[in-house]
Amino acid sequence: LGNAYFKAHQPENAIEAYRAALARNPRYLAAYNNLGAVHYHQGQWEEARRAWERALAIDPQAPSIAQNLQLLRQGSPADHPKKSPGNP
Repeated sequence: LGNAYFKAHQPENAIEAYRAALARNPRYLAAYNNLGAVHYHQGQWEEARRAWERALAIDPQAPSIAQNLQLLRQGSPADHPKKSPGNP
């Protein structure tokens, strides 16, 4: 549901859907990753970082999440427009 909201340009609803999924399953790795991506695309860097760090705490070997976090640490999307994390 969160992915559908994100694709429909409804980031607030996407965030709410991912949070609801995480309330049901706090170890839902994809929900943390997608939540981080929505926050990233909204310019909410701290929220994106928190979501991705929580995902890495669940699976420290998740390469896409580690890459997203590394990209965030390198700067904002304006600094790296062609490298922004993928859409959920």
